[in-house]
Amino acid sequence: MKSARPDGAAVAAALLAILMWGAVPVGTRFLVDGEAQRIDPRLLVALRFALSALVLSPALVRARPWAWPNPERRLLLLAAGLGVIGYNLPVAIGQVMVDAGTTALVIATEPLWILLLWSLKRRCAPTWAQIGGAGAGALGIAALAAPTFSGAVPGGGLAWVLLGAFCWSGYCVGVVPLVQRHGALSVTASTVCLGCLPLLLVAAPSFPQMMRIETDDMILIAALAIGSTVLATLAWNLAVARLPGPVSGQFLFGIPVVGIAAGHILLGEVFSSGTWLALSCIVFGLWLGRGRSKL
Repeated sequence: MKSARPDGAAVAAALLAILMWGAVPVGTRFLVDGEAQRIDPRLLVALRFALSALVLSPALVRARPWAWPNPERRLLLLAAGLGVIGYNLPVAIGQVMVDAGTTALVIATEPLWILLLWSLKRRCAPTWAQIGGAGAGALGIAALAAPTFSGAVPGGGLAWVLLGAFCWSGYCVGVVPLVQRHGALSVTASTVCLGCLPLLLVAAPSFPQMMRIETDDMILIAALAIGSTVLATLAWNLAVARLPGPVSGQFLFGIPVVGIAAGHILLGEVFSSGTWLALSCIVFGLWLGRGRSKL
């Protein structure tokens, strides 16, 4: 076993991905809100990934995943199932009933799942720094969630979002060998294009809605596709290949930070004292879990 400190490029890539993903719940909620739904959530996800697959198709041809060894093709299928279908479809469905802030909070539980899955995969206990970082981040999430859930029972929408968060955590742990062998661009193109096909089949009944999509909404969908799907996934795959799983997972605690800031800027939401306390805990958790980790 050896120790290594995360390199600057990997940290920058992880931060870039988090900045893009943190703002996604706001755009998604705007489009699929159950009270004023502008587009079916299945169609939204399918269009996002169809556009993304189109952009990434040259990289797919160059990667030639169909020629990879059988074990790698099976791992690629698993990665596409977890990271593309298993994450994006449940989260979009859940956001019909769950607001953007709550979605960001639930997604921010991913570092805890990643820490658990990484430890099980490596058959070793996490370091105290990792446990402390995860605990501080979880405390921040709890502080943010308390006002949201007080007097209310989380419903089915929340369960969908939680399912998506768990699937993404499994993707983050499982995709590492593929990225280390074939590179972030090849794996991103392969998983996105492969996962796009089932999404198109699932969304097929809602295709007639495309005729009613307004230009502004289509621009937003394209921005979600290029930003949160292509660029953010590419940056994240680069990061997880060069950072230990628990360390990369800590960055996901930043999603509610960005989500709350985006809500404040775009929706005029007010920061409370509890919000500042929660954000402080999350930032402290990121700092605590940043250090040396077993590779």
